[in-house]
Amino acid sequence: MALTFQFKADGSGYKRGLENMRQDTKRFASGVKGMLSSSFAMAGGIAAISAATKSIVNHAKEIQNLSRLSNTSTDVFQRHAHAAKSVGVQHEKLADIYKDSSDKIGDFLQTGGGPMADYFEKIAPLIGQTADEFRGLSGPDALQLYFNGLEKANLGQSEMTFYMEAIASDATLLIPFLEKAGQGFKDLGDDANVLGEGAIKKLVEMVIKFELEVL
Repeated sequence: MALTFQFKADGSGYKRGLENMRQDTKRFASGVKGMLSSSFAMAGGIAAISAATKSIVNHAKEIQNLSRLSNTSTDVFQRHAHAAKSVGVQHEKLADIYKDSSDKIGDFLQTGGGPMADYFEKIAPLIGQTADEFRGLSGPDALQLYFNGLEKANLGQSEMTFYMEAIASDATLLIPFLEKAGQGFKDLGDDANVLGEGAIKKLVEMVIKFELEVL
């Protein structure tokens, strides 16, 4: 729901406009999950809305950047980040894991070498997996397919740890969510408060419309 603020030159018009602004802000807040609702609910005027908007837009921009780093959508990244946080993996670290996974697999696809050579030479042939299956995958999908291969190969715990750490530091921490074809990510991800693309767009449009200093 777009916010519509109308101000008149006379004092009474300003007061009515301010009251309308407060009411619209409350209605907007109730329609957006998580941080949106908590931030806008405290807005008591233009200055408060500006501060809340600045925080939210900065958060939205960070999510966009980390999602691009992970080569995945903002929706998927937020849901995975929500799950990963439960084992101490913060969203910046999760993005690093997904980026490293994509980079190392991409390195092998380009050169036939690198840290993933051992996996594609020793593990993939055992389970009938090829490097081409990884081509064009997002960071999360690439890591999931990689883990699926390790799981099918019935590796011991030490070997599993070795290969998971080979693709990305601390990737072992994500094993509980990668098991059973990523069921853990699905289960916990459903509980995430996701800042959707539509909400991000509305926030940015509001900032432009009212010329708030947010960056």
